[in-house]
Amino acid sequence: FPSHDTGYIVIFPQFQAGSWAMIKDVGVLKETDQTDWLRHAIASSKRVLEYLGPKAEMDELYAYGHSLGGMMLLGWEHEGGPSLKGMVLANPELSTKEGLPAFVKPLVRIKEMPWESMAHAITGDIIVLTGQDDGIAFPDKARAIARHASNARTNAMYIAASDNHSGEPIVTGK
Repeated sequence: FPSHDTGYIVIFPQFQAGSWAMIKDVGVLKETDQTDWLRHAIASSKRVLEYLGPKAEMDELYAYGHSLGGMMLLGWEHEGGPSLKGMVLANPELSTKEGLPAFVKPLVRIKEMPWESMAHAITGDIIVLTGQDDGIAFPDKARAIARHASNARTNAMYIAASDNHSGEPIVTGK
């Protein structure tokens, strides 16, 4: 978000623990709750915003989330995150287990965040970016966001198309 004194301030919220605690946080030793991850991200962001004080223009907050981070932003305001003017969701993965290799799935226990019931709290703008040939975060999943984020001011989706017409093929999402 812009700051007249320093340019743009970027906050990278921490939602998982570090070190050995991360093994638990990814659901290997016991079930992990994605909503708890989101609450950690919100708390760490609030601490930084508090520290920044008036340098942080709270009416100009934007968020960017890729893959799982994109899905987690759908619950941001529902769980008490600072109000966002807008968010960009790049290849949002709406189901954690979709992207996991088959041999890993039985080892990981995750309580997925119920983003569908949380997304109605979004009041800012949403831009969803995805690729025509994305093999994990399918464009159809991205379309579901618009249905559930019904209170968003605007909701736009952009699908990058694959292109093999000239030179090296460009395959979006693979």
